[in-house]
Amino acid sequence: MKWWLFPASAVVACGGFLFGRPAVVSEAFYVAIAAASIVAVLAGIRVNRPPVRGAWFLIAAGSALWALGDVAYLTIALTREAVPMLSFADIIYLL
Repeated sequence: MKWWLFPASAVVACGGFLFGRPAVVSEAFYVAIAAASIVAVLAGIRVNRPPVRGAWFLIAAGSALWALGDVAYLTIALTREAVPMLSFADIIYLL
């Protein structure tokens, strides 16, 4: 795979997030960017084989929980009139 594809797709995704008009479209791009960062960290672990990998896996897990919190928040926002002050998404964010 060509290395320049990742930053090129990141620029396209960021443009979609910034200029996408409907909230669902921009939020979907936001979640896609978060998922791409998780893939990048895991690929970096595999390619570089650091001697101590635990911290990198924790970074990937934290990023995955943040992305999952975004998905939960978006789901709540789309299915209800208003997002409650304390929601399931907040619990995922705090994890």
